[in-house]
Amino acid sequence: HINGIRSDNTIENLREATTQQNNFNRKPKNGISSKYKGLSWHKRNKKWQVQYQLNGNMIYVGLYECEIEAAKAYDEAVRKHQGEFMKANV
Repeated sequence: HINGIRSDNTIENLREATTQQNNFNRKPKNGISSKYKGLSWHKRNKKWQVQYQLNGNMIYVGLYECEIEAAKAYDEAVRKHQGEFMKANV
């Protein structure tokens, strides 16, 4: 769904997408340490870790002090691969 509204099944709002493209467009999971997709708290380093999965491989982006900067780093990294299918964090 182009506009992100799952109940809007008008033809103008639908597009073909692979499973991977569809996954990049989903919202963050509940119960994860961050409200942003692709982020988790790295206890040992006490920083936000950014990573995502692409074609079955885990892509490590890096560690960040600030959660919002980590979210921006995720957005930038994923946008290169998914463009219009990506639902941005910030």
